[in-house]
Amino acid sequence: MKNNADSRQKIWLVRARETLRDANVLYQQGGSSDGIIDRGFYSMLYAVFALLMPINKKGLPEESRVVSLFNDKFVKHNVFPKEMGRLLYDAHNLHRAAEFQDFFTANRDQAVETLNSATEFVKAIETKLSQGLVSQ
Repeated sequence: MKNNADSRQKIWLVRARETLRDANVLYQQGGSSDGIIDRGFYSMLYAVFALLMPINKKGLPEESRVVSLFNDKFVKHNVFPKEMGRLLYDAHNLHRAAEFQDFFTANRDQAVETLNSATEFVKAIETKLSQGLVSQ
């Protein structure tokens, strides 16, 4: 069972990296701010999914529950600092606004901030997992 969780964890980490790379390509090629925010947030979401693989027996949570689950499982227990929870929270809120609020258009500064946050977030999760610092 652990091997299955390990392979699923690796798959989600690869997906997180690829999605983050897509966000960077969008940025470098002048893509839309909304698209950069979307890809940045999803890279963070997939990294959290990787964290959850060894402990989640019920399947993946809905997107709306990921922020609270990350905070409950990892920030509250000092696996990650509160700042990481804030980065995920902010990216999620901006993603939702860009996707669902009428007449909301994210600006370039918001896109760059989300991209930088996603880069920091995914890297921190990869580092913890590679060092075995997340209890499974």
